Amino acid sequence: MKRVYIIAFLFILVMSDRGFTQNSPEDATYRLLVKEYTLNADGSSDFRLYKEVLLNTHRAFHRDQGETFIVYNPEYQALKINDSYTVMADGKKVVTPANAFNEVLPRFAAQVPDYNHLREMVVTHTGLEIGAVIYLDYSIHTKKGFMPAFMGDESLIGEAPVNEMRLIVHIPADKQLMQKTFNIRTAPEEATANGMKTYTWVFRNLPAEKWDSHQDHSMDPRVIFSTEDLKRAYFSIVKQDAFTFMTPPELAAIAAEIAKAEGDNLKTIMKLQAIVSKDLNTWNVPGIYNGFQCRTPQEVWKSNGGTPMEKSVLLASLLMNAGINARPLMVFPSKFYDPSVACLSLAESFLVQINPRETEQWILSATGTGDRNLRYDLPGQTLLLLDGSAESLRTFEYPLETAIVNLGAGLVIQDTARMTGTMTLELTRQFNPYYRLKNDAGQAAGLISGVSKSNIKNSEVKKLSESKSLTTYELECDKPFRGYAGYFYLNLPESREGFESWNIRFLSAYRDGTYVLPDLLDQTNEYSIVFPESIELLSPLQNSELDYSFGKLTITMKLKGNELLIKKQLLIRERIIRQADYQDLRNMVNVWINPGLRELVFRSRTY
Repeated sequence: MKRVYIIAFLFILVMSDRGFTQNSPEDATYRLLVKEYTLNADGSSDFRLYKEVLLNTHRAFHRDQGETFIVYNPEYQALKINDSYTVMADGKKVVTPANAFNEVLPRFAAQVPDYNHLREMVVTHTGLEIGAVIYLDYSIHTKKGFMPAFMGDESLIGEAPVNEMRLIVHIPADKQLMQKTFNIRTAPEEATANGMKTYTWVFRNLPAEKWDSHQDHSMDPRVIFSTEDLKRAYFSIVKQDAFTFMTPPELAAIAAEIAKAEGDNLKTIMKLQAIVSKDLNTWNVPGIYNGFQCRTPQEVWKSNGGTPMEKSVLLASLLMNAGINARPLMVFPSKFYDPSVACLSLAESFLVQINPRETEQWILSATGTGDRNLRYDLPGQTLLLLDGSAESLRTFEYPLETAIVNLGAGLVIQDTARMTGTMTLELTRQFNPYYRLKNDAGQAAGLISGVSKSNIKNSEVKKLSESKSLTTYELECDKPFRGYAGYFYLNLPESREGFESWNIRFLSAYRDGTYVLPDLLDQTNEYSIVFPESIELLSPLQNSELDYSFGKLTITMKLKGNELLIKKQLLIRERIIRQADYQDLRNMVNVWINPGLRELVFRSRTY
């Protein structure tokens, strides 16, 4: 009886948190959201935000909507709170008190001396309850010259649905606005008055952001705009002293000394990458808060830290001093990249392009280390070369290609206490850990799961290039089985690369929207298992084939006397899986990860 009371109480608590609002399933709803950008005649700019937020649940004001956070740079910007209050469910107006406005250091600027001047205004809303409406109106004035260009990037997907959103842009009448709208059919209305052009977008019933993993964000509705093209903004960036790639003598000497000591381009690259990414702090300060300024390599080195852009410039400079051709890169999503619109805030990351003599072109990070070429992770991205000597925009893209993972294993079970065998593992493209194997071939043992490293008596990298590796293994297992009451369980070896590296352990029964897989993949696992007469196979022989437009799965199991032959093949032809195909993907994944295909069960004939 006590349990019934507890369950009933929890049910009432959950329902009350939702406010019994059948028409308001979300925690909060923006009744109105206005974002207004103004480019003034003197080159300064203003941004204004006005919002009305209806609270539907306790979670809305305890978590998502109870506070508003406004980051700005006081050296170039001034914040003004125009109005802030709450209208409670009974109509009572509660004005936000003075002590509810508190400035703090933005989290990303903590322990970052060069950006300790940044501020984050925390507005703590008061008078909150279910059915209350938050009203907030603030503006930020930005001085001329802070940003490379007047620009805006507005994603139309947020933490709560929006009944109506207005995006308004004012520019002087003698200016031209370059703008583009993605994934939503709404064009701006244009008007001219009092020497200003005004562009107004009105969006209604915008949905909230989905929290599912593996989403296709290239399909999110978005608006970008600027009064300049990307070329003009680009040259305002690369004209900075940092992009001459000049380094002080002490830094140049360090790079030259490492190159001489290593005697190999790849080892030199890895050593310098480790110094920049690990020994120097990474300051993840967004460009919109520092005006896309980039300090020189010497300044970054002396401060023991830098932004991703600054560290990329430093790494490229050190590599050039080591005699290796390198340049920093600015990475944009290709879907939203448009050279006619100077929207630098679209840049998702900064990397380094390297052209060593011994291998193909490499793409590396200056903020972390890895064991493979990042170029294979960049299909769908546009890479912009950052070079102060460039005379035009230089961009390139990498194609989306299928990676191959092939595992072959021949296992011989002498008895329940001993098994020997050989394996081969072929890995290509993004699944090929070239750096790791180049530096230490013994790391090849870590590429296999299902078999203890102690049972891999020998591994040899037969072929190794930047795009492909082929490794052989010799196995000797003294205790290959888990045994219980005459039953024996054998784990089949698997590659840690390929599908396993995606960490997809299950797929939910329902999906609202597309599902994005990391790569195109052709993976094959083939096994030959010979077992003695003293044991018999209990695992059922499974044979199936699933063939869809986006991929194919084939499973075959054959028993020839005391030899079991297994072949599993997974072919992924498309990365973006439509919602209509999601259940087919789920069926295919469930078969591939089926424990019955990863573990074999035997039984003693004499138990």
